[in-house]
Formats: sequence, C-alpha cells, structure tokens
Amino acid sequence: MEATTEAAPPTVLVVEDDPTIREVVQALLESLGHTVAAVADGQAALDRIHAGGVDLVLLDLMLPDVNGLELCRRLRAYENGSYLPIIMLTALNGEADRHAGFAAGADDYIGKPFDANELLDRAEVWLRTRQRLKQQQAVLRRQASLLELATDGIFVRDLEGVITYWSTGAVGLYGWTKAEAQGKVSHELLHTEFPRPRAEIEAAVVHEGGWEGELIHTRRDGTRLVVASRWSLQRDDYGRPLAILELNTDVTERQRLEAERAERARLEGVVLAARTMEHELNNKLTPTAGYAALLARDPALPAHLRRAATQALGGAQEASRILNRLRQLTAIQEKTWGANVGPTIDLSAPPE
Repeated sequence: MEATTEAAPPTVLVVEDDPTIREVVQALLESLGHTVAAVADGQAALDRIHAGGVDLVLLDLMLPDVNGLELCRRLRAYENGSYLPIIMLTALNGEADRHAGFAAGADDYIGKPFDANELLDRAEVWLRTRQRLKQQQAVLRRQASLLELATDGIFVRDLEGVITYWSTGAVGLYGWTKAEAQGKVSHELLHTEFPRPRAEIEAAVVHEGGWEGELIHTRRDGTRLVVASRWSLQRDDYGRPLAILELNTDVTERQRLEAERAERARLEGVVLAARTMEHELNNKLTPTAGYAALLARDPALPAHLRRAATQALGGAQEASRILNRLRQLTAIQEKTWGANVGPTIDLSAPPE
C-alpha cells in the first residue's frame, strides 16, 4: 500500500510573557491539532518568525523588551510575499488601544480575560484565511511563470503608468532588463506614440475594461517598432481600478510585408491599365493604318492626298511602337520578396 502524505498542521506562534497564560493558550491550540511555538519576548518572536514556517501569531501587547505594537510593525516590515496574520492579546481593552493595534498592522484583537471558544474560533478563521492566501499566491506564481514563457512584451503598470512587472519577453523585445524597467513610467521609457490621446485611451480602459490597437514604441537601442497592443484593466477586491496589464506583439515586419503587397497591387493595377489601353488603342489604330495604306496606294487620288495618307499611316505605326514600348516598360519581372509576397513589378527593368 502506498503511503499518503498528509499536510503538516499549521504552526501558531504565541508571544506572551506571562507563563501561565502562555501555557493555557498553547494547550488550547494543541487541543485542535495545531503545532504551537511559545516564546516570552519580542526578540525570541522575531527569531522564530525569521526561521520560517509560522502561520499565525498571537501577540501580547505588553512585553518585557519590545512592546507588541513595535513588534507588530517590525513583522509587517519584514513580510516578503506571504501574509502572516497577527491577533493581538491584551488586557488593555480601550478603544484607543484597539485602534493602535490595528494601525500597527494587527488583523484582530482579543481582550483579556478571553473566552476560550472565541480565541479558538478566531484562530481558525485566520488560519483558513492564511491557507486561502497561500493557494491564491500559488496560482499567481503559476500564472506568472506562464507569462515568463511568452515571447510577447508583457508588463503591468499602475494607474500612473509606473511599471511594476516586466516579463522576460519584454526584456527580449525592448532591451531593458527587469531592474531597469520596473519603477519607470512606461510611455516615457518606450516613447510611446498613441493613435489618439493617451488620456482618452486610458479612460476607455477604465470604462470598458480593456483596449486594443497599434502603438509605436522605441527600443533601448533607438530602433522603432510597431506593436499590436492589448490592455486589460485589473481591479482590487472592491472592484476599484488597480493596474493595467499590457501585452504587446511586434508587427513591424508584418506591416512592411503588407506595405509591399499594397505597392505590388498598385503597380499591377498600372500594368493592367497599360495593357488594357494598349489593346484598345491598337484596335482603334489598326483600321486607321489599314485605310491609310489603301489610300496611299490608290493612283486615282491626287498626289497631295496620297502624301497625307502616307503621313497618317506613319503616325499610326509610330503610335503602335510607343504602345509596344509602354508594354515593355511595365513588364512583370520576377523578384525575390520573401515567401509570402511573390512577383512584383520592376519599372527599372530594361526594355526587350
């Protein structure tokens, strides 16, 4: 039979200088299967938290070395990517004391003497909250790892335009490292050229939740590129606009090919018009030249009329040669333009 791995029980750190209260709280928490670490002063608490693995802190306000408020502030300053719930335990039950605890960063407040069931209930609530936050962070890390695989330029900026996330794809596309880009205003860093005023676009993002269009950016080396840009508005838990995720795909080469195709189509239109004109004019010139040749050979006509017919015949023949020259100048020549373009017109080709 395969052994199953059970999740380790959560660890609660009890910071209480009174040994009796410390033992009672420890026994209550252990009765629910939690692992408990109990310390008597602030420095021991900091050392234990720095060692890692703590899921909840029950913190006495009055400690012999560092008071609970200062310790709470230090713990919040120490946090790095993982939220640690803190419940204040204190005999000071005044409104000002509770306010000071919350201002220092506490999540909850339990007065002494406390009800055992209330203490356990609140501890359970904050341990479940901590677990949900860890699961959400794991999902976000997986999503971030997927973003790092993308070759597109992806970054997140706050509502002031300051870059808070810069993907590996953005490094490759633009040339700035993560450290160089984060903290910069995106449209200033990239010298963004917008299709309409930026304020209008950002207002539309807030109202509609997103925007798509083409922008012109400048790389670190000074080269310009056209990007197909997609913006998505990120909101906080209360629905308030928080940040904008921007995904940019380089379409500079695509636009160049499209411009070449458009030029080819325009020139091919010139060829078609020239061929049509040559056909129509030759059809008109043929009977004119034929009748002029007949008249030039008719001995019954006066000499001056035969000369006029000869001149008309020469003019028709010269016009036909000019049309033939035009056809030669607009001949389609095979030219290498890449796999998706094919032949185009080269007006510089010598006539046949």
